[in-house]
Amino acid sequence: MKVQVVGRICPDCDKVYEMTKNAMSELGISEDVERITETKEIMKRFHMIHIPAIVVNGKIVLSGHVPPEEKIKKELSQVKEHVA
Repeated sequence: MKVQVVGRICPDCDKVYEMTKNAMSELGISEDVERITETKEIMKRFHMIHIPAIVVNGKIVLSGHVPPEEKIKKELSQVKEHVA
């Protein structure tokens, strides 16, 4: 599973990054979380998404707000079930 947190260096994006790492740890997902912070890279790869965002296997699963960690876990566990 490839997990990316997309968003500039800001408090909300930092929080989503940390919550995503915590959620993955609690779910037993051992992959690293890639952090994409450069605006040009965000535009090139994701074509103007709302940040912060979480991308799993190339699909945007959450964007535009800081979700509760339980919602992050739910999204990750659904993807994990389909991959397994």
